[in-house]
Amino acid sequence: MRVPIDEESYAVRRKVRRTGSWKRTLPAQRKKKGRDYMAAVMNVVKRSLSVSISRGQDADGNPVSKSYTYSNVKPDAAPDKLLATGKALGGLFDNEITGLTVIERATLSEE
Repeated sequence: MRVPIDEESYAVRRKVRRTGSWKRTLPAQRKKKGRDYMAAVMNVVKRSLSVSISRGQDADGNPVSKSYTYSNVKPDAAPDKLLATGKALGGLFDNEITGLTVIERATLSEE
């Protein structure tokens, strides 16, 4: 039997088999069951910049694009510098830029 989800409180209703009654559990009321969560730290190790260029349309009229990926981007580079670099690299092509994407590789460790 499907049970609707209350969208206002995101509460999940579930059927309690033994009693046949409905029980509502809110996410804020759920217990962590004795688990201790430690803070995690993410360190960016490697970044790449991907520039997507429009190549026109195919026979069905769908847009076709080509993506160029540039590696060895400094991990501590500022976002505005990455944007300016991506636009400058995209300006070298005849077609327009359809997207700039930053790809990060990072390590996770406990604090």
